[in-house]
Amino acid sequence: MVDTVDSKSTAFGCGGSSPPEATNSRNSNKYSFVTVNNKILRGHKKHMIIKVMTYNLHKGKNLFGRRYDMDRLKSILDQESCDIGLFQEVLGTHKLDKKIIAQNHRLTDDNWEGRTFAKNSIVKGFEHGNSIVSKKPILEEKVVDLTLNRLEKRSALLSLIDLGKIKIQCICTHLNLRKSDRKKQTLMLIDFVKENEIQGVPIIIGGDFNDSDGEITNLLIKKGGFSFIESKYKELTFPSFMPFLPLDRVLVKNLKVIESKAGSSKKYRSYSDHLPLFYKLEVSDL
Repeated sequence: MVDTVDSKSTAFGCGGSSPPEATNSRNSNKYSFVTVNNKILRGHKKHMIIKVMTYNLHKGKNLFGRRYDMDRLKSILDQESCDIGLFQEVLGTHKLDKKIIAQNHRLTDDNWEGRTFAKNSIVKGFEHGNSIVSKKPILEEKVVDLTLNRLEKRSALLSLIDLGKIKIQCICTHLNLRKSDRKKQTLMLIDFVKENEIQGVPIIIGGDFNDSDGEITNLLIKKGGFSFIESKYKELTFPSFMPFLPLDRVLVKNLKVIESKAGSSKKYRSYSDHLPLFYKLEVSDL
């Protein structure tokens, strides 16, 4: 849930090789801000708390290639009360059977106003790529192609989200397995951000970086101007049944990280080969 609170409050919010394409769908239900204090007292600043998740869905299969119950996963994710979701390895619509519901739609309901999807490839008739979902409207989306070889079709999806008081840019991506490729993709990503960032607008970038040694994270910090705060427990996300690698990340600009955690292995190991990451972020000076 998105919360707007004053600075004295201790309450937090609940937490195929075709080029990439972006699509956006919205529904008519409105999702309102919760205001703890409608007035700004002299000397007080308002700030907003948002909760973001990033999750590699592994095309709806677990670590052992068995298809998992997407509806059951939705009910578990609903308990996390996130405002924005960044999904990788999402299966979208099927080329022949349009009755099959895309995975980013199956994991969200009418409380989610915005959904964008960037197709990277076709997998067994399904569009396959990245998705951003939001409980607030998505105003626009852009995609940059990060593909470096014919076997790994990659992109980054950027969505501009209207949170009411402010707007926020979110970027979802999935980088290659080879370190040399990841470095090239990260530099491409940094250029993409610089070309599209809006002065003063907070930015969130998240996804599966395959960044076990933290080198890509450091590159985004030093050359991209992002910040990254890791909890003392370190967010280990792979493999989901016994995680020992921190492959997934969320980095921010113009935002404060309040809390970060990986989903528990006991709770999520029956689903994807990755664990989800959850971040609680603060936007101040509203």
